[in-house]
Amino acid sequence: MIEISDVTKIFKNKEGAGGPRLCGGPGGGAGGHHPGLYQQTKARLEALAKSIAEVYGGTAEVEWKDFTSPLINDPAATAEAQKTAVSLFGEEKVIRQRRPELGGDDFAEYILRVPGAYAYVGSSNPEKPNTELAHHNSCFDIDEDCLKVAVALYSCYTIEYLNGEV
Repeated sequence: MIEISDVTKIFKNKEGAGGPRLCGGPGGGAGGHHPGLYQQTKARLEALAKSIAEVYGGTAEVEWKDFTSPLINDPAATAEAQKTAVSLFGEEKVIRQRRPELGGDDFAEYILRVPGAYAYVGSSNPEKPNTELAHHNSCFDIDEDCLKVAVALYSCYTIEYLNGEV
């Protein structure tokens, strides 16, 4: 059993408040909040590139290479995962909405076929150098204590799902 006191010092959210923050809203990636957001984001970025080029007397053409589908969580699976996260860590530690981002993940391909929820588990710890950097930064260092949070969340959700409790 994980004690909340073991994990509250591990993470902080973007605003700097302490404690584990579990992000499991309707989705992640550019299509995170609704399916049309992905196309809307692309259109806005293309318009921005073209208007910047035009200011300098040039033109711009944007070529998109979509390597993964937009990651859009299933609402029912998301609600189930959030219920488990709240029971483990408390309401104040669960972020229900993330700002859309352009990141992608292969998991998006799975939840196109089988309903699921992609949850983010924070890993930043101000007491440990380089844990607050972006994950793909060459200097990033994971605070392995966050693995306790992830294991607790995923194993408890699995057990609750199999027992019909969520």
